[in-house]
Amino acid sequence: MKTSKSLLILLGLAMVGGCSSFPETTRTGEVKDIHIEANLSPEVARARPGDEVRWINHRRGTVKLILLDTKKENLSCNRGFATDGTTLLNANQTASICFNKAGEVKYQVRMESALPGGEVNLQGKIVVE
Repeated sequence: MKTSKSLLILLGLAMVGGCSSFPETTRTGEVKDIHIEANLSPEVARARPGDEVRWINHRRGTVKLILLDTKKENLSCNRGFATDGTTLLNANQTASICFNKAGEVKYQVRMESALPGGEVNLQGKIVVE
């Protein structure tokens, strides 16, 4: 009796698991780092759908990272970004995002500067292939 009851429970769990939906893409395990210093390195990052793109702030001050024209439905993971595609990174902090479709994603990094105006805007791009 116990064996048949256990078997029914396992069968039920397998059916529930088999009917659950999975995202179209999953993380591939590859992480593409973009280093924020005086410049961006690399300025153009290449990734595949599912790769994690991670920004690392190596500066002493806070930087603002702005993803331009990024649609929520094109993302498969998000760590640290607000729904409007922005984040503030303090020194040595990171934020990352995964894209589930091929295309180009442009972004800006705004940071303090000793130059006139007090701010520098760096332009970067991610090419998802």
